[in-house]
Amino acid sequence: MNLKATLILLVVFALALAAYLLTRGSTSSTTGTGNTTDNNTQASGPILSTSDLGPALSRITFVLGEDGVRLELARIDGRWRVTKPHDFPADTQAVDELLTLLGNLRGFKSSQPLSPFPDQSSLALSIDNKVIELRLAKRQGSGRAGLTLVNGSDESHFDADDTLHDLIDQFDQTAFFARKIDTPLITAIGRITFTAEGGESLLIQDAGQWWIGQGADRQRAWDRGIAGQPGVNDYFHLLNTLAVYEHQPYDKSAGLAQFGLERPLIRVRLAPLDVSPDQLDTITEIRVGVPADPTDQLRYVSYAKASAPSPAVFTIPTAYALALGQPATSFRDPRITATARTLIQSLTLSAPNQPERVISFKQDGSGLYAVGDEAPIALDRATCSTFLDRLTAPQALGYFTEPADQLSLILRVRLDKRLGQAAEQFAIYQDPATTAEKPTVLVRREAEPVALRIDRSVIEPMLNPNLLAQ
Repeated sequence: MNLKATLILLVVFALALAAYLLTRGSTSSTTGTGNTTDNNTQASGPILSTSDLGPALSRITFVLGEDGVRLELARIDGRWRVTKPHDFPADTQAVDELLTLLGNLRGFKSSQPLSPFPDQSSLALSIDNKVIELRLAKRQGSGRAGLTLVNGSDESHFDADDTLHDLIDQFDQTAFFARKIDTPLITAIGRITFTAEGGESLLIQDAGQWWIGQGADRQRAWDRGIAGQPGVNDYFHLLNTLAVYEHQPYDKSAGLAQFGLERPLIRVRLAPLDVSPDQLDTITEIRVGVPADPTDQLRYVSYAKASAPSPAVFTIPTAYALALGQPATSFRDPRITATARTLIQSLTLSAPNQPERVISFKQDGSGLYAVGDEAPIALDRATCSTFLDRLTAPQALGYFTEPADQLSLILRVRLDKRLGQAAEQFAIYQDPATTAEKPTVLVRREAEPVALRIDRSVIEPMLNPNLLAQ
């Protein structure tokens, strides 16, 4: 190879080396997004890992400015709740959107020192008893917004994108409040206390059955009612579907007077099954208030633990507010028996100074029919069917709350059921308020001191079974 060729090769090599160095330098000073870094900046990447935002994450706390904690979210029994500034179910979608935003948060890890903003705005994540804090900060001397990631004793500095800053700048705690009352709580309720217009009434669950009051006030409640006559399950459905219009922030020092909640129109307390009424930390209270301002036509509801000094306040539709004020007596079961007609096997009738009689109900290809214990009495099918319909349908015309000791007994009835279910018993008494134009009797179900006022024609076939005969 001659000298000329050697020089040409050296020139080509030099040019190639220069191109390589220029390209490498350009690559090291830029990123895929075009952002410029300094000598202390490492490659861009996610600030939080997927494990940080997984099931181990138990608490999220926003701290904004000099006011301190503005919002705290906690995962309780697998569900997110707002625990500060109020205790209320969290909007699952809003929390999921927050976690997605944090999972996409990216920045450039840097060793340059950052000084915190004076207001110390931050967002802290509690993960298996470890706290990761995302704290807004600024670069010393540059004025550029940055972010400090604190993970235990290891403090990492990031020059982050503006997503977190925008989130905190536009922070609105009301976005995290759910728009429905707490369904999981309602399913565990065993006691409901209603207070309205100076009176108090009680619904209590006993062995799977809802009752109105205790002792001398005990009366069976209706699980599922009909139009105009609600049952307990209808009330729970109302709470489950209660639409919350808006969360109302308020000055704690001013109290709840502006919403009419210091002296509420309606107060409802929901307690777990086995709890003393004085254990306020386990009791949820709903208050419905009428605003102090007469021009304010909204209805405000507070929802919190009964012991909470500053409950969450919401706007709800007026129709819901009025329905929440149902007294316990609105749920009383007006039927003589809660047994379906197809499950009634027989009636045993015991009148004073009379032999016991039995009416049995059977079914064949033509439908339901009845037979008496004094065979061969055949009983009319149509009349039999009508009698059972009226016996199991809502029949009470009113209620008699006075003691039954002075009443005159007409008949005692034991209702035996098919499929081995426990029998029911009730007694029929003469009604002091009966008239010739509107004859009535009183029916008192077993273990219930409150009697039902019933049209006499409903139970006439029991008083005289021959009326059913063809």
